[in-house]
Amino acid sequence: MPRPAPGLTLSDRFTLVRELGHGAMGTVWLAEDQHLGTRVALKILAAELTASPTFVALLRDENHKASRLLHPNIVRVHEFFASDDSCYISMQYIDGPTLGHRVLNTFSAAVECVLSLCDAIEYAHRSGIVHRDIKPANVLRDSAGHYYLSDFGVAGMVADDAQSIRLRGGGSLPSMSPQQLDGEPASVADDIYALGALLYELLSGAPLFHPDPTPQRIREEQPPALTVDQSGAEIPGALVALVRAMLDKNPARRPAGIAAVRSILEEIRADYCIEQTGAAPTGEVAGSATETVIRPRRRPGSGTAGSINGPEGNNAPQPVLMQAGKQGPPLRFVLAGLGVLVAIAIGVVFLLPTIVEERGALVTKPGSRPAPESHEEVEETTVVAPAVDPAIVAAQRARADEVLGEILTVEERLRLIGVENWGGDDWLEAGRLAETGDAAYRERDYATALTSHRQALERMHLLESRAPEVFARALLDGGEALIARNQNVAIQQFEIALLIQPGQPDAQHGLQRALRLDRVLDLMNQAAEAERVDDWPAAESLYRQALELDAEWQPAIESLGRVLAAIDQAGFETHMAAGFSAVQRQEYTQARQAFRSALKTRPGNPAAIEALRQIDADEELRKIVALRLAARAAEGGERWPEAVRNYTEILTIDPKIEAVSRDLQRARDRAQLAVDLDSAIADADRFYEDRVARQAAVVLARAHTVLEPGPKLTGQMEQLDGLLRIAAIPVPVRFESDNMTDVVIYKVGRLGLFTTRTIDLKPGSYVASGTRDGYRDVRRTFRVGADGAMAPIVLTCEEPI
Repeated sequence: MPRPAPGLTLSDRFTLVRELGHGAMGTVWLAEDQHLGTRVALKILAAELTASPTFVALLRDENHKASRLLHPNIVRVHEFFASDDSCYISMQYIDGPTLGHRVLNTFSAAVECVLSLCDAIEYAHRSGIVHRDIKPANVLRDSAGHYYLSDFGVAGMVADDAQSIRLRGGGSLPSMSPQQLDGEPASVADDIYALGALLYELLSGAPLFHPDPTPQRIREEQPPALTVDQSGAEIPGALVALVRAMLDKNPARRPAGIAAVRSILEEIRADYCIEQTGAAPTGEVAGSATETVIRPRRRPGSGTAGSINGPEGNNAPQPVLMQAGKQGPPLRFVLAGLGVLVAIAIGVVFLLPTIVEERGALVTKPGSRPAPESHEEVEETTVVAPAVDPAIVAAQRARADEVLGEILTVEERLRLIGVENWGGDDWLEAGRLAETGDAAYRERDYATALTSHRQALERMHLLESRAPEVFARALLDGGEALIARNQNVAIQQFEIALLIQPGQPDAQHGLQRALRLDRVLDLMNQAAEAERVDDWPAAESLYRQALELDAEWQPAIESLGRVLAAIDQAGFETHMAAGFSAVQRQEYTQARQAFRSALKTRPGNPAAIEALRQIDADEELRKIVALRLAARAAEGGERWPEAVRNYTEILTIDPKIEAVSRDLQRARDRAQLAVDLDSAIADADRFYEDRVARQAAVVLARAHTVLEPGPKLTGQMEQLDGLLRIAAIPVPVRFESDNMTDVVIYKVGRLGLFTTRTIDLKPGSYVASGTRDGYRDVRRTFRVGADGAMAPIVLTCEEPI
């Protein structure tokens, strides 16, 4: 292949516009897709690597892996192309720079970027693919500010250093984990390390261990601590800790998965990512000319203005248009053919009766002599009469007349089946022999006449026996002439077949097809032109019209199938594009309807199925995020039952989120603590009972273990503590009786008979009773306050039984 340059066309389809980037493997070019009328990016393998089956296989593997990934934040790979001198893949074109151009300089922008990438990386992990080369050069940002992850499978196989050293683990050195350097199998921990390296570079402005990232430093050295971002703003401690954990040398100490990284980043964004701006970017809340803008918590959509699946078109390959020229015989050939047929008809009408009459006259007068043709002949015959035996002459003439009569019968049968059109040399030779015999008969040379007539009759019988074969051949040749679009030959052959077997259905059907062939071909040419300009409805209509004229015309059948497939593809792509556009707008109901419509067009299509599955996953994720935010808000308001409900609902969606399981247990513990505190406070009047007071003290001690109690918990603790303190100080209570009533205080003791008595009781509610033989018992419920200000308790049985 010539060296890639603007204007070069590959595969008669892609015209190179400009180079977008280059590396050790080759170059990436912006190209115009002539078939689809859209812009794509072409990753072209370097010429010196094209001859290597290994590198071609790497590029093919990248296409195979990446084409399976359908995500709004992953650059889509379309097709793989390979020939003897070139090898490349076509991809979605993103109209923006890579992160290698340092398009971010604040920690809040870095957090937003990496959050977008988290979705894409987690999706790839769920699809069984580890990227292993996450770096700024493999992250693109379009004009709308959306981020895309690219280069699955090839870029991670070759280092970008000057020596182009191939690394066992794949990837670019600053983003490689120690495990990749050691050639260990790919794991999720590798991508977490690489994402941490990317985040470190976005925050610090330089790759890890810049400018000398050696394998030894990666294995042994800790990167310099982060303090401020590229704008000079202080980086939150939570973000510093996250990056440090992601870059841990030990994969077991890194975050367990991308979901964990995203969860922490979302908390950081919620707590810190507020910035001052002069104008509101697209998709952000704006007010005055200079104001505080809070970045919206949204998932980036798909089908942006920078993708070829946005306003510029769709991805799927369209059918190659059939190039068909104007077919059918020229008019002069048609007129000439008609002239031949007219001449044959004239011969049949005017000449055949004359011949039959002449030969009939000879047959009907077996004893007569042929009339002389001239006077000279009479004289010659008279003068030079041969001396022959009349009986022999009569016998010869009789045999000659018999053969001649048979010739006329067979000849008539042959003419009725159009022998003139298919007899060829055999028919001409039979005619010549018959004429020779006729001339000999007129000369009364009956022996010669008999010989010639017999030879002519043999030829005619031969022709008659060949008629079925000729019929079959005429049908076959007529069909082949149809396929070859030769209308004149097709008509001629089917007419021959119909002469041999008049009314034969196959021949009649073939002739009708041949007679309509010129109109069929004209419609085919019109349809091909409509197809060439992608006017699919017109092409479909014209192909159907052609099939109405000839339902067996295979080119029309094939072309209609191709057009219907193109219409189907266009409909499918329209539905898919509408679905991705709806996803970008976060209109998931409309997106789901669009993808379901695409599935109706292409039942079982994996891309539509995956898109629907991704919507479900996105909606689940959004619901989980909303529930978690609601749970956190409930926690902040110390509404622990509400927090428990939210965490429980999250786990019904995804029971594998360990952090939520821990949050749920904490919320349950706090909810139970609140209940226990309220219960203890409610039992304050029973604190004079040691058991109740001890239980309340245990609850209070448990509450004191909470590290950061909220206002509500603090109030409960203070109230319970005060009640316990009050309950511990006895108060003197005066009791009065008649010295005849036996007095008992429940859960305190028996006072017996007395007139007045004072007892120290702890604050609380009590029940006292008095009994006296022959009198009705009395019962008093009283409450001892902490201030001791209360009237005497009188217990006297006064009502006789």
